[in-house]
Amino acid sequence: MSFSLEELKQRRLTLNSSDVPAILNCDPYRTAYRVWLEKTNKVPLETEQSLAARLGSMYERPLCDYLAELLETTPEYGRVSLHENGIFRASHDVVFPDLNAFGEAKTFGQINPRYDGSAWGADESDEVPFKVMAQVQFALLCSGLESAHVIAHWGGH
Repeated sequence: MSFSLEELKQRRLTLNSSDVPAILNCDPYRTAYRVWLEKTNKVPLETEQSLAARLGSMYERPLCDYLAELLETTPEYGRVSLHENGIFRASHDVVFPDLNAFGEAKTFGQINPRYDGSAWGADESDEVPFKVMAQVQFALLCSGLESAHVIAHWGGH
């Protein structure tokens, strides 16, 4: 998901579901220390996405549309959930109001051939990497929604 400059500034004020894997030391790209540096404004705000992140953002909407088709429901985009404590936040890829659920789209292997996808289960299983599970569980906490659906695209190999 691409964020505007204002959204990026707002995200600095909260703990976001995408920060949780770094805090739990299961994000290969960020650390808990990096999250602290970001939240305390000790590093510049990153406004440029890596190529991998840009490609992921481009694939997100079609994946979420496909997920909605599989679930036979109507997608809602752009929802952000702020926990009642005012500190925890989740920017949902897609929400399915009639299912009281949200969807999380993941892409990998687009330009990173060292990532083999072994932490993912078989197609249509409920096995996702711990990093993804942590992010989804935190988003459930923030949103109060009952369930989440993860869709992933592994490509480029």
